[in-house]
Amino acid sequence: MSIMQTRYRVQAKYIYDGVNSEPQVARYHYDEAATNDSAHSTAIANTELIPRELRFTPAFSEFRGHAVFQEIAPTGATTTSFYSQDDAKKGRVQRQQVGTQSVWDGFERQDGSLWSFTHNSYSNWQAETTPYHGDGAAGSEVWQSSGNGCGTHCTLTYGPYQTPSAVGAGQRAITRLALDDNNLSTGTDLVGWLDVYDSTTATVLAQRNLYRYEFGVGGLSNFKEFALEFDTTGLDTHLLEYRLFVMGSIVMAHDWTQVEWNHDSGHIQKTARLHGDHALYAVAPETQWTTLSRQQASLTDGEMARIQFYVPSELASGGNNPLSTGVLGVESGVWGTASYRRLALKISGDQLMGESYVGTSSSNSTLMPLNKNRWYVLQIGIEDGGDSQLLVWERDVADGGYLHVGYDATFNFPVASHWKFFQQVSGGAMWLDSYQEIVNYSETVTRYRVEAGRTIDESQMPHKVNWSVPWPLYEGVYAYWVTPQYQFNLSYEGDVSPNLTRQQMEYDALTGNPTAVTDAQADPGVAGGWRHLRTQYTAYASNSANQYLTGLPIWQNVYECDATACPAYSAADKLLSSEQYLYDNHEAYNTAPTHGVLTGKRTLLRWANAANHADPRYNDERYEYDGWGNQTIVKLYENEGLDNQAPSGTPRTVTTIFDGNYHSYPVSVQGPLLPATTLDYNWTLGLPISETVTVGSGVTATTTGDYDPFGRLIEIRRPGDESGAPTVGIAYFDSYPGSYGVPFMINIQQKLNGSQLPHIRRFYNGLGELIQEQQARSLLATGFKDVVVDSRVQPFEGGAGTEQLQSVPYEIYNWQSSGSPDPTPWRGQDFTQPLTQTILDVAGRPVAVTGTDGQVQQTTSYFRDRVETRDADSNLTTSYMDVWGQVSSVVPALGPSTSYTYDAKGQLTATNYGGAISAIQYDLAGRKVWMDDADMGVWTYQYNALGELKRQTDARNKTVCFYYDQLGRMTGKHYATTTSCPTSPTLNVSYGYDDILNGNLGYGQRTSMTDSSGSTSWRYDVRGRVVEEVRNVTGVSGSFKSAWAYNSADMVKGIYYPDGNSGNTGEAVATTYLAQGSVFSVYGSIAYASNSKYDAAGRLLTQERKSKTQKLTQSYFDWATVGGVGRLQTIQAGTSASPASYLGLAYTYDPLGNVATAQETTNSSQVQHYSYDDLNRLTAAWTTGLGSGQYNETYSYNATTGNLATKAGYTHSYADTNHPHAVTQATNGTLTNSYEY
Repeated sequence: MSIMQTRYRVQAKYIYDGVNSEPQVARYHYDEAATNDSAHSTAIANTELIPRELRFTPAFSEFRGHAVFQEIAPTGATTTSFYSQDDAKKGRVQRQQVGTQSVWDGFERQDGSLWSFTHNSYSNWQAETTPYHGDGAAGSEVWQSSGNGCGTHCTLTYGPYQTPSAVGAGQRAITRLALDDNNLSTGTDLVGWLDVYDSTTATVLAQRNLYRYEFGVGGLSNFKEFALEFDTTGLDTHLLEYRLFVMGSIVMAHDWTQVEWNHDSGHIQKTARLHGDHALYAVAPETQWTTLSRQQASLTDGEMARIQFYVPSELASGGNNPLSTGVLGVESGVWGTASYRRLALKISGDQLMGESYVGTSSSNSTLMPLNKNRWYVLQIGIEDGGDSQLLVWERDVADGGYLHVGYDATFNFPVASHWKFFQQVSGGAMWLDSYQEIVNYSETVTRYRVEAGRTIDESQMPHKVNWSVPWPLYEGVYAYWVTPQYQFNLSYEGDVSPNLTRQQMEYDALTGNPTAVTDAQADPGVAGGWRHLRTQYTAYASNSANQYLTGLPIWQNVYECDATACPAYSAADKLLSSEQYLYDNHEAYNTAPTHGVLTGKRTLLRWANAANHADPRYNDERYEYDGWGNQTIVKLYENEGLDNQAPSGTPRTVTTIFDGNYHSYPVSVQGPLLPATTLDYNWTLGLPISETVTVGSGVTATTTGDYDPFGRLIEIRRPGDESGAPTVGIAYFDSYPGSYGVPFMINIQQKLNGSQLPHIRRFYNGLGELIQEQQARSLLATGFKDVVVDSRVQPFEGGAGTEQLQSVPYEIYNWQSSGSPDPTPWRGQDFTQPLTQTILDVAGRPVAVTGTDGQVQQTTSYFRDRVETRDADSNLTTSYMDVWGQVSSVVPALGPSTSYTYDAKGQLTATNYGGAISAIQYDLAGRKVWMDDADMGVWTYQYNALGELKRQTDARNKTVCFYYDQLGRMTGKHYATTTSCPTSPTLNVSYGYDDILNGNLGYGQRTSMTDSSGSTSWRYDVRGRVVEEVRNVTGVSGSFKSAWAYNSADMVKGIYYPDGNSGNTGEAVATTYLAQGSVFSVYGSIAYASNSKYDAAGRLLTQERKSKTQKLTQSYFDWATVGGVGRLQTIQAGTSASPASYLGLAYTYDPLGNVATAQETTNSSQVQHYSYDDLNRLTAAWTTGLGSGQYNETYSYNATTGNLATKAGYTHSYADTNHPHAVTQATNGTLTNSYEY
């Protein structure tokens, strides 16, 4: 006797974030669980006559997962995965679709709310206003037990009902129940039971217990279906009752009970098990029909119906299944009238055909042969006015280039159409499973290459011990080599016709190494249907050294393909990029490795002989290792390497030393020119605790860190903060003392100085999402307050996707310590404050943004070939993409569009804006070497092997040469008189580094610069901050000296301005800050600004100027004001006695935030008006009212080029084809201004 394993399938996951009471729910669907039975395993099918003991893997012993698995995320994103279950590909995903789903039916029962059946086999009873008999209460068509009100247990009984004739095993009673006040900590509690009672013989035919854990969570609103199977063999016409017993202390709700009679009939629809799961079986006699149709015509434009179907070779009642006709499709309108439309798959004999109806006219096309006893998937997508698509594929075929076969039809409707799915069966039988109504976003299909039949060395195979002598081999031992051969990527984005690309993989026949990957896009206009883009070849080390290191790549080349074919790997004229890998210190990539240690890499930069694609030049890197395998030396070469020859010159070398105990942690890093950087560690945690760099002569700067026992950073101390409060301190509150339900909190303290230690509190929910940030003890105009920003991310209640909410900063009272009125700093969230709302679709992309005024600021719609964005004024911008996701053109709301062209590597090669074309060329390393700009003309560029720009020549043939030190820092520029660059010229601009004379801490810093205007030198402090600048101006005697001082947060606290050209500093200006980081005062010889006051959003409200004799005042629109949304409303400047005596401005705005009016109260309240076009370009500006400076100007733009056409009475001309955006004439009446370039 063997005991079969029991496996449980998770149907729902409830995710509580610890803050919101409502969970986020993920749901799961499954179809066709399989083992290695004869239907799924060739090994078992071929050894059915072999004794079980001789099978290497006994039948039913290996679980192979599910043929279909679906996950519906809390956001509504639905991922449906199809898996292989055969011997070779078991467990591999062959197809995965991502989108949204509005309907799912796994046909676990016959659901009358979803389907209309013509020959259903179920009886359905609802608990209406009064149950048939039993305890408890009924109302709203749901019966609820009364808990302690009915003694030991409450009962609900349906019946008695008479058993139909010709029934037997496999009958099912399905009951829908919910449990109140569920507590999963006692999940094994018995809460009741179900049974089927034969009142004729007073016998219980079947019973199942109900346990608390089976109900999940959610209380009486979360109904679950419970099935009970029973056998009525020999019980024809008996009276049966269906009973629910609920423990007396339990409150349970009953929605309905449905009984499905699984009896044999030649004309019936019933659910039964097929291949382990329930499916819907339909059978009808010849010339008669069994019909299934959706109750609602719920399919609309962009939606798809997807279903699995199976045509058995035998009827359930026995005998062959001829199936004269089967129809699976969608329909709209009334059959037999002009309104009727149909798109369907027709099964006629042994063929699958596409069929469409428009009115009474039909057309069809043969698609593929029908293989009985195989599952197929049918997918039908609706597109109003376009090609509606029907796709069908054999579900379990995952080999070769097979994707699907299709049929399409165009249906034109005056208004949006509504369709319903239907099935018709005549003269045979068919099974259905897993019906979905979906919107598809993307799909990935993987097809595998299966290589079997390899010679097996029997001496190495397992033998059965103690069977006989000699011991026999186990049977059913198969060796498979499975590799992905094709990957198809289908991008739907809510359309029904996808963009389709393909990646094809090739392998070495002996080693199995991947040798080629080719990208192509579907194109029916190309022979073979695929337009090739590029291919990548990889070559591997030979085994000539007998080290069997044949899995090491030695080169990898990428080539541009022709439309129908890709070149051989020797086609240099098609080469896009190339890399070589060197092993064991060999300089030639094709030298067989002996140890397989990567010691170099070469990247092809260019052909020195470009015309013949000869004389290759390379970027070279070399690597060395210690005895523990750590990479200790990296050498980078500035000069180009030749073919199979290392470059000349001294490399730029970085040396890393690892610790002597664990040999895992770098403790010293030494690069060119500068002293080494050293590191120390907390060896228990394996985390760095200090970093020391040399910054000057004998001076080092050390930054230290510390951690809590969990390895979380708790402090950082930078130079100058070695004692006292750290530069940054972090405290973690996993649970606040006293609990109080406080979410996880992090307190971050940033030191400004010894007395100012502002801190920010951040609260997170259980999912790690930031839900609140508090800027503690901020000094606002209203006093010391905590400034709060609330955030929430949750599934969008209005549909699929995610809603992000963020409040504006708002003030609450300052929390200082535990006690009254709140024991902790957590004060909950307040979403009555003005907030912004961002809606994300199921792919995480923003689709709508609503401002604090409740107005939609931006909407974005995503399609297969474009993205449409509308701003707050409904101006539409459309970005079109090619099949590779690259932007091909942008069409704005107004004016010319812009198109983009790319090469086979995806590099931008041309733009066209209103007829002005710019082009770019690249070398083999992807560096820009040539540009023809529509306005600037032709520029060329040259680089060293490290990608540093060495030469730039503009359209005037003017050349700039660039020079670098060993750290890649620019040391100078030379303005050459020819297009070549000298090796050691007189520099026109020079840069100096690392000056450490006279106490300067300049290691690693730019310390001087000289050009034609003069020279400048800089001094630095231990943190690398500029503390002094001395500037000498050509033709001016003396020098100008400035200096700076900083606080611990690296904010400027003092500036010393030059005392003329005396070489000394003059006036010192100090800046003080509030705890929140806002400027409080700026003072030098006088108080330039003081007593600055802010609101919670950090907006300046008032500020005193010039030693408090002057005042600046600003006000802002309320966040909820339409169009205002917190923008600047007024600004006044004047004396303390007359605050608007110098300046008074009041603003209004259009919906896009452009200034619409500006009223100047100090100029007779004159109003300046502004209007804009759909691209936010100024079209008019004028004044109304009195006051000086009256004007009225208009502006217009060329619709083709986008150039400014008219301005203030002038008409602009653009006649220079070499500078299409440069004005050549500006004419106003008889006045003409001309320009040349």
